[in-house]
Amino acid sequence: MSLKAFAPVLASTLGTTPAAIYERQRALVRQKLLPAPIGRGRGNGIPATAETVAMILIALMVTDNLSDTDSRVRRVAEAYVYGKRRSHQFKHHKSRCGLTGKRDFKSALIAILRMTEFPSGLIINVSRNYFCSKIFYGRDDVVHVSEFGDWSGTASNLVVEASLKSGVLETIGRALQSETKKP
Repeated sequence: MSLKAFAPVLASTLGTTPAAIYERQRALVRQKLLPAPIGRGRGNGIPATAETVAMILIALMVTDNLSDTDSRVRRVAEAYVYGKRRSHQFKHHKSRCGLTGKRDFKSALIAILRMTEFPSGLIINVSRNYFCSKIFYGRDDVVHVSEFGDWSGTASNLVVEASLKSGVLETIGRALQSETKKP
């Protein structure tokens, strides 16, 4: 299934329109954050995969304005897990997300969309001020968080954040999984 054909599922789940999803897709293609479609017509669009849907979700969370779909989206998508290093011997060690085991936000979101069982209290939060993100999840009755990007920078006193809750992520993930299982 193409991303354009999957747009109604995303739109109804996120409370937007299929046209808005498609326009976001086109903006991501222009920024080379999604691959360009190979041809024209039925069956030649960008496939709806966890990778392509993750980029759409990130773009929607980073900004409301289509014209702002730019390097900020790439910055949030490629942000690494933020962790303090205790000594020089860990100089080349990169932290990983506690939920997914991934090092960057886009990879972690892709892993979440591929999950078959979703943890309790799953929330994804993107700060439009810091261009950073957090994944909150429950495990053993404890709330854990994986932070991506450097939250220590100075930002505006007006804090703008976008969040996706577990039900939304589960709905989109299950819809993607059911599409990939179709013959």
